[in-house]
Amino acid sequence: MQAFLVSPAIRRTIVGKSSSLLHHKRSSPSISVVRRSFASIYHEDMADLSQEETLTSSSSTSCAHSLLILGKPGGGKGTISGKILSDFPQFRHVSTGDQLRQHVRNETQLGLEAKKYMDKGCLVPDNVMIEMVMKDAVEAIKNGQSLLLDGFPRTMEQAVALDEQLDVDMVINLCIPNETIIERISDRWIHPASGRVYNYAYKPPKVTGMDDETGEPLVQRDDDKPESVLKRLNKYEEATRPLVEYYKEKGVIQTFRGTESDVIYPEVKEWLVIVGTIATYQDKVLLCQRNIEPCKGKWGYCQGFLELGETSRQGAARETWEEAGVTVDPSKLELLSIFNLAGMQIQMIYRVELENDTFKAGPESSDVKFVPWDEIPWDELAFPTVVWGLEHARAMKDVATPVVQERTKFVTMDGKWKVEEG
Repeated sequence: MQAFLVSPAIRRTIVGKSSSLLHHKRSSPSISVVRRSFASIYHEDMADLSQEETLTSSSSTSCAHSLLILGKPGGGKGTISGKILSDFPQFRHVSTGDQLRQHVRNETQLGLEAKKYMDKGCLVPDNVMIEMVMKDAVEAIKNGQSLLLDGFPRTMEQAVALDEQLDVDMVINLCIPNETIIERISDRWIHPASGRVYNYAYKPPKVTGMDDETGEPLVQRDDDKPESVLKRLNKYEEATRPLVEYYKEKGVIQTFRGTESDVIYPEVKEWLVIVGTIATYQDKVLLCQRNIEPCKGKWGYCQGFLELGETSRQGAARETWEEAGVTVDPSKLELLSIFNLAGMQIQMIYRVELENDTFKAGPESSDVKFVPWDEIPWDELAFPTVVWGLEHARAMKDVATPVVQERTKFVTMDGKWKVEEG
């Protein structure tokens, strides 16, 4: 995945050599093939940039993402978050766990209030969590950053409060067996004076029960004891079950099951790829009106998240069927555009000429229609990426083998969005 993730410091898009590689690999639709193609040129010198444009703040906000990570306490949310931040550096990390621990250590008013519930193995009340998290989240949104929310929201009330501030478009649900979590947490012991943490499963002390540096006794926190862990897990499942269903209805959640983060994370990375199809018939382009947030009511081509186990072409074909009721042969899709959205998400857009103009709006589309190229409602399109894709598709409509459009979108130090392309 690193080959796709061009950081703001690099400020280059993959041009020239990458286009020829992608054309050469077109017969093999697997995402992994495209990743290998990019990996082979990632460290080579790139061609000079030919264009740079600054987007308005409203456009930048529409392209920002809000990624939530749901999962049981001790279920690896922090580990998965760290891996995402390493691969997708433009996310702003908001960890309620880290914030809670900091407040408790500093004995702030919020920390003292939260500790009363934590010591009993209970969840911290919504009003305390919302007060602690929302300020940081709102600040990031105003700066055009995307959010990686770790441990928030946990309840429907929190989700409703969050929806008042931003549209959530990605939710990762980590499903780890209770037995694994209880074993993992109950093996954890700490040195109270320093805060050093040991785990007998993978980071044991040199001498059982003693701190490595001081030789002082280690203790187990009350909320790390098996009975407290099980109680907390049961309360979590009871509180978040409606939340999972809520995001299922919105169509933005993906559940990942397993016991090891190193096994789960590659599947998470693959899911953070969007695929789409610009379908045409007799010089008209198929457009769908979005029936979901973000940008509900706006128009675009068929697109959505790649599902686990799919190739990019298979995913694009599936989205075309689900959103517009149009059957597409994945082997006939031609790669048209690749967008790297500030190291946060990759979009791969294909084109195809249809054999007929039959369609039927799916659950994520309130309307579907074929539109002549000169009648595209440019002011009513959902995202800047949709504009880029359609503009390039129009320019390439009479070209037998299209040139692959590549754009990298990043945030500058002053918080403004910029786009660079080859």
